Amino acid sequence: MHYHQLFLTLVAVVFSIYADPSPPVWPIAFQETFNETSTLPVVGTGTNIQGTYYYDFDKKAVRIDRSTGKYDRYCSSVKYFQDTPCTHLVVEGLRYLIFPALKSCCMCCTAESGCGIVKPDWLSDSKFIGYNTTESVKYQVWDKKGLQDNFYWQVDATQVPYAIDQQPNDLMVFDVTSFKKGAIDPSIFALPSYCSKSHTCPLLSVCTVAR
Repeated sequence: MHYHQLFLTLVAVVFSIYADPSPPVWPIAFQETFNETSTLPVVGTGTNIQGTYYYDFDKKAVRIDRSTGKYDRYCSSVKYFQDTPCTHLVVEGLRYLIFPALKSCCMCCTAESGCGIVKPDWLSDSKFIGYNTTESVKYQVWDKKGLQDNFYWQVDATQVPYAIDQQPNDLMVFDVTSFKKGAIDPSIFALPSYCSKSHTCPLLSVCTVAR
């Protein structure tokens, strides 16, 4: 190898070592459990909120189960401050809020109004903040700017989602050992019998603003 070629090779290697990683891209379908800390005005802060996140882009479907909807701004605005499980279910371009323990459901808002699901590359315009290696696992940290900083963490070695930190009021930390990639059982996205798209969420709810 000529000196010039060797130099270019070394430059390429050094650049690859120090270049920022590519923005995160979600799998087409996955599921993962999480623990959430969330704060709402008046309601206060809820910690140790358990949940499961189901995502299937091919089906254009998302389901987010929470052990309580009291600290979720959508759920809490429908069942005022009630400490009861709540599910966000997005199917066929509609977002429903489901309260399984109460056998209650309402249609919140539509994909056209911004209530659909994110694309796998929804982080394509995020900024790489750096690596966090304070624990035994190395994480990538990204910032997706919105109305506030939205920090997204993923495991560097596997690209598995680790945390979504919507500062200053919501932190969702995933259990990476629960991560399952691949198509999800269609029954997960089935609407309960007591749901109807004609039954919209109350006028005095966040859903009205979203619609």
